Amino acid sequence: MNIKPMEVVPRVLGYGTAEPIRTWKATAQVSGKIIYTHRQLQKGSMIKKGAELLKIDPTEYRINFTKIKANIQNFQVQIKQKSVEKKNYIKLLNLQKTELKIKQKEVNRQKTLYANKVISKTVYETHLQGIISQEVQVQNIQNSLNLVPIQIELLKIQLEQAKSDLESAK
Repeated sequence: MNIKPMEVVPRVLGYGTAEPIRTWKATAQVSGKIIYTHRQLQKGSMIKKGAELLKIDPTEYRINFTKIKANIQNFQVQIKQKSVEKKNYIKLLNLQKTELKIKQKEVNRQKTLYANKVISKTVYETHLQGIISQEVQVQNIQNSLNLVPIQIELLKIQLEQAKSDLESAK
């Protein structure tokens, strides 16, 4: 006698409370639209181990993944930019300090001329104002230069966070 294999759904008739030995709750690690559901995925059904139960549309994931990679590149470029900015500030600061020294020498010369009553007080004070203005420029550049290491550190932290996000997304 030949017996043909057939699919059987086990059924039990009983009275009382029946509880499953194992239950399963699923939570997605990524968001997106579900584009496939296993036809037997319903309460009380049994599905073979390893079967694909759900499929989430990968579009949103791919977009987020691409955004994270772009953020990483952006932070890397900004760090390089800040390094160049620092070098530029140092050069500019040196030039402004040199100009300040020249203006200080000129004020000292003007002070002597003013003391000898060769120039007016207004001319002398105009040169003093030039020194003050130059000192403000030097201080502004120094302040900007002092901020660069802090900005670089912040960008490095953001870069590490983006790299961590990328690893999580994989």
